[in-house]
Amino acid sequence: MDGEEKVHEARLRRMAERQGLNLRKSRRRDPLALGYGTYQLVEPGSNSLVLGELAGQQGFGASLDDIEAYLRRPRADRSPDRTVTNGQSSAGVVVERVPVPEWANDLLLGRLDQADLLILPQRVRDGRGEYRDADLQGARALHAAGVRVDWAHAEPEDRTFVSEYSADVAVFVSLFVAQSLAQEGVVEVARWLLNRVRQALAGRADRKTSAPLAVQVDRVKLEGNRRVIEGLRVTGRDEGVVEVVKALLEGGPAPK
Repeated sequence: MDGEEKVHEARLRRMAERQGLNLRKSRRRDPLALGYGTYQLVEPGSNSLVLGELAGQQGFGASLDDIEAYLRRPRADRSPDRTVTNGQSSAGVVVERVPVPEWANDLLLGRLDQADLLILPQRVRDGRGEYRDADLQGARALHAAGVRVDWAHAEPEDRTFVSEYSADVAVFVSLFVAQSLAQEGVVEVARWLLNRVRQALAGRADRKTSAPLAVQVDRVKLEGNRRVIEGLRVTGRDEGVVEVVKALLEGGPAPK
């Protein structure tokens, strides 16, 4: 961590404390591990997670930009989770609003006309996006099916690919819907996600206690005359996650 990042972290830690929250950083030491270098916000009284829900990482996964965006948001806009009944799981699926970091807004709004769907990195370091190598095959399959899909970072030198090493780490896919997807495109994306989910679930004896599955869907919405990006994260423990994601890709409503 460089000096500027340390100052940023210390400033956000103080900001969180003034709002009655604790800022915590993941203790993972392997730079290639999922969740390395990420953060969470916790309400100390109940020890409940406020922000940071990277699947399988005990609530970490937020960047400093994510933390700052959340802390600066008016409390009235900090929407609680919503449980969605999907008819397939008694646990249901949770859809929540998540902050979109500043780098994502700047990068994605500049690429609206270049693709229908962009695959997002799990994090950005020094301007380079770190993508999951498990998404490579999916990107090729979607392209072959006629979906205009690309990586958020257009230039190859701005992308790196890392593996999800642990068998306990669940699926975590991040997508940006740049253009309205045709129904055929929605079906292809859902098929890809379903394959990822089934691979993750294969061989799991107890899905209720296993790491959750998560898919983040970022999409454009209008606020007056301004285009902004809303971030939505879908979390669950079975294939019902894909059904909810499919509804969001079709333009379904976000949680209130």
